[in-house]
Amino acid sequence: MAFDSGLSIERVVLSGTIVKMYTTPSVELLSRTRSVLDALSAIRAELNQCIQLKKELKHCRGCQLDPRKLFRELEAAFLSGLTEFFSTLRKMLEVAKEDGGPRCELCLFQTRTDALILLDEAMLLRRFALKEGLGIVEG
Repeated sequence: MAFDSGLSIERVVLSGTIVKMYTTPSVELLSRTRSVLDALSAIRAELNQCIQLKKELKHCRGCQLDPRKLFRELEAAFLSGLTEFFSTLRKMLEVAKEDGGPRCELCLFQTRTDALILLDEAMLLRRFALKEGLGIVEG
């Protein structure tokens, strides 16, 4: 199922042997999920373009913080579930600590910046899911 982030969707009806209508909270959750995937796609596209323009491309391939590889892994983790996503994101941010050894400064800066953007998006999704699904409101 794909959502165009520019559209406002009020309900989704899936039909088969059982017809199920998903209304506002469920559709909003799916829309927020799509928003995180859109952010991941935009970051990966921007990284590919940025790194292709860079002359040190061979250096980036060997960098432990090559953002193209890390964000590909992060997207796969997100599609596996939020627990896997947050675990992978945490590992990514740990690797991006300043004292972690030699690496490309562009990769370090880009990885940290983009990972924090995704963290914000995913936290919004998590808060919404907890509130709507379980009635838990975080303070």
